[in-house]
Amino acid sequence: LAVSLTQGFGQVVMTQVNPDLGVFVPSAASAGVLMLLSRLQIYKAAWSIENSRIMDSSSAGIPDGNSHGMSVFQAFFPYITMTFITLSILMISPLNDFFGSLSYGPSFPGSVTGLGVNNTPVDLYAPIKPFTHASFFLAMSAFAGYVYYKKKSFVRRNSITLILSRALRKALPSSIAIVSLLGISRIMTGSGQTEILSYGVASLFGNLYSVISPFVGLVGAFITSSNMSSNILFGGFQYSLSEILKVESFLLLGAQTAGGSIGTSIAPSNVVLGATTAGILGKEGDILRKILPFVVAVTGLFGLITLVLALNL
Repeated sequence: LAVSLTQGFGQVVMTQVNPDLGVFVPSAASAGVLMLLSRLQIYKAAWSIENSRIMDSSSAGIPDGNSHGMSVFQAFFPYITMTFITLSILMISPLNDFFGSLSYGPSFPGSVTGLGVNNTPVDLYAPIKPFTHASFFLAMSAFAGYVYYKKKSFVRRNSITLILSRALRKALPSSIAIVSLLGISRIMTGSGQTEILSYGVASLFGNLYSVISPFVGLVGAFITSSNMSSNILFGGFQYSLSEILKVESFLLLGAQTAGGSIGTSIAPSNVVLGATTAGILGKEGDILRKILPFVVAVTGLFGLITLVLALNL
């Protein structure tokens, strides 16, 4: 509850100040709230869950206590560094102007499809400012953390190659998937497929589509196991429908990402991961049967809320 309220209100406030900080600052604030709550008397007593495959640290190979001698400050050092770098570059105008002066975006010629969909030429498409991009802040804080931990002997010498190779192995599959989804989304939009599908769905459901919009996000997340990937696939579709149906775009886009968030809970890869972690591999069908009614009910509730708002805005 504390995390939800902190992140929810924090995002509403921070996105008005700086969209790039809309997630990071509320998340950091949530971590601070949890640290403060952990100091309450109710959390002082030691406790454990008996016969748990998750909470039993001895069976999971997790050392008890602070065996590495790392303090809380040392553990949070990369995050503190990232906070300092991010806030300094984004909030201090001279630094923001200096680091944001460099940008790059490809150019594309115009085209017209066989069905008459016109794509105007673009000189600078979705320009990226690499030194004010979130990836730059992450890279700088990761490098600072590596140097600091190496100095404190928390990482072995010459371990940078191993770290980078592991990071590459983990990042490559998801990167390929995201690039592929982006390619599919752009091709569908540029060729007019998204627009044609939008008109077809709008003529079939009319204003009642608002009830269905969260389920589209849910299906996308179920297929791709990612809310972001679902938004990549269907975000343009939802936006196009909002224009056709004369509905505020933020309603259908909000319903899309809300449904996608719920859909990740029933995504096959996530269910398998959860079953593996809990030591009940092979029970994926039972998990889905138990959680599916809840998922459908909450998604339906979001749909009804979207419909009511669409009819009154």
